[in-house]
Amino acid sequence: MKWALLVLALPALMAAGDLEQAQQDYQKGRYSKAAATFQRLAEKGKAEAYFPLANLYARGLGVTRDDLAARSWLERAAAEGDARAMHNLGLFALEGRCAPPDVAEARRWLHKAARANSQDAQYALGLLAEQGRGGPSDPREAATWYFRAAVQGHARSQYNLASLYMEGLGVEQDYAEAARWCLRAARSGLARAQYDLGALYAKGLGLELDLEAATRWMRSAASSQEPEVVAMAEAALDKLQAAPLAAAR
Repeated sequence: MKWALLVLALPALMAAGDLEQAQQDYQKGRYSKAAATFQRLAEKGKAEAYFPLANLYARGLGVTRDDLAARSWLERAAAEGDARAMHNLGLFALEGRCAPPDVAEARRWLHKAARANSQDAQYALGLLAEQGRGGPSDPREAATWYFRAAVQGHARSQYNLASLYMEGLGVEQDYAEAARWCLRAARSGLARAQYDLGALYAKGLGLELDLEAATRWMRSAASSQEPEVVAMAEAALDKLQAAPLAAAR
């Protein structure tokens, strides 16, 4: 069960004067105040304000949602080399915000962002390759992009790469390698990875069979906020709890 969510990159904390105050307002939910400050700074040519202002317009926070304004500020941020803006422009093109969906344009922006080392863009390119968006499905290319992001700690890429190893898609099937990447994603708190890791322990695939470890990871997955994963993990826990009883009979 691969993780297949694409989300807009969000602004990170900035420092210095008005920028710092605007970011604090954003973090505390004072979006109108943050938007006013970012707008003033952006109009004065403060490049650091372009991306957060675009984000507010894209999400309709503190301002009326305006995709055209968001794209305009994203383009200005991208021109300054902001990889997050390049990534988000790729998602705008992919989702058809401001114009009909254009996978080729999306790929163009995502490749720019990926070359600037955006892990989110590398992950997105992996998804496009795996899903066959804009061409035939190419699991090998997907594995390449997932790996580039995974080695930098991108949890969703780690999980999707683990799934490819489990299924033998684009890579040789290797449960030990799947378990290695699944563990890294699970330690980052990714519920789907925690569930799959529990299943690998329960079946002894790529790892020594360990029902205690399987139970621990299933409990972690069951405590997540993802209803589908919670339901599967709870069902798995029932089976794990029943296993010792069945063996004792």
